[in-house]
Amino acid sequence: MILTADQIEQVPATQLGWVDHFYKSCGEKVRCGRRDRVYILRQSAPILAAARLLPVPERWLLRNLTVAPSHRRRGLARQLMQALLQQHSNLPLCCYALAELEGFYRSLGFTRSLVEQHPAEITQPFMRYRESGRTFVLMAYWPEAKTYV
Repeated sequence: MILTADQIEQVPATQLGWVDHFYKSCGEKVRCGRRDRVYILRQSAPILAAARLLPVPERWLLRNLTVAPSHRRRGLARQLMQALLQQHSNLPLCCYALAELEGFYRSLGFTRSLVEQHPAEITQPFMRYRESGRTFVLMAYWPEAKTYV
């Protein structure tokens, strides 16, 4: 399925309930917050994929990159991520990647990150996930020619 970039859009805060419903239909327990930047890829009315970016000090945190089950394995997550990386190239973009998706994120230019490289707003939830037995990998996309500590 080939979609054009004009089908990727940021969802206004007043319509986040629509995206919450999409996440729920995909089996996820997600509630978008008013500070989140939520992006969707859609064809006509149905949402095919969604991603939330949370602002943290000098970073973005990617949460809940999700593709509708009936549209998976078609490159939609890649297309949405490529658009987000272009649009948010001013700051690093971090994520808690499922171990089995590390290769996907690496193919987009993400690298494994050390906890020490990020603010507490990113590292504290990551450490709680790891302590609870989740096999997330902390990854980051670092824009070129900038220094981040």
